[in-house]
Amino acid sequence: MNKRGRHLVVAGDSNQSIYECDPQWKEATVSPSMIGQLINGNEFELGIIHRLSRSIIDAVQRFLPNMNIFSAKRDMTKRDTQIRLCKASSEEQEVSYIMEQATKAVNQGYTAVILIPSKQKIVDFVDYSLLNMGKQSWTYKKEKSPYGSKGLDAMNEYLRLNDIKMQYVGNGYGSFSEKDNRIVIMTYHSAKGLDFDYVFMPFLNSQISIFRDNENLSKTLFMVAMTRSRENLYITYSGSPSKYLNAFSSNCSQINMSSSIGNTINRGTNNKVWGF
Repeated sequence: MNKRGRHLVVAGDSNQSIYECDPQWKEATVSPSMIGQLINGNEFELGIIHRLSRSIIDAVQRFLPNMNIFSAKRDMTKRDTQIRLCKASSEEQEVSYIMEQATKAVNQGYTAVILIPSKQKIVDFVDYSLLNMGKQSWTYKKEKSPYGSKGLDAMNEYLRLNDIKMQYVGNGYGSFSEKDNRIVIMTYHSAKGLDFDYVFMPFLNSQISIFRDNENLSKTLFMVAMTRSRENLYITYSGSPSKYLNAFSSNCSQINMSSSIGNTINRGTNNKVWGF
């Protein structure tokens, strides 16, 4: 990079580093100080947080107090984000509620994303969505690696054929075209660096596994996911909530889905839940 450009700018936040090694080549990542040495550059700290609203900053500070995020100045013109903590009686009810809210958002011209830690849980979410609309669940035909990127591309095609306005974006598949007006579903990893008007984070019960055998990275990924929202953040769970939510749950709006959408979920093509 030094050889190909007269000016090189490397920007980032080490608090949001989600890779211990390069995903493709498996080489160890470098620290900010190592980057400075490699490019022989000058270091500058940007002391104003423009992206995050007051409520998100407060939640991050409570969840990861060692980040000391409040030491930076905040953009006072930033519109605040509404954080809603939503309890469901089942994962199926979580999916129904999220699809209802996400559909309303995209129909009004907002961007909406559903963030899920793993590709397997993305498939679970999609299958619930299909069943709730009276459709057959999507069956992955196993190849070399179950639920790999090729499989999720096939899932996008299946959603399109069934007229469900949702798409998986990641691994080079899916798009953010404004003409699509579709709900986006992604992994926490894939969402890094992106912003959406509405962010939905389902399945955050006490059994959630974000990154196996690495608690620090799991917390970082959770923080990255919850900071993708510009206006509205919905965190949902059934059963007991994840311990991650305890730190900031008192500052969230509490929603009981059973009283919001009822205890029964309609199925069948004549009674579509979300009105596609």
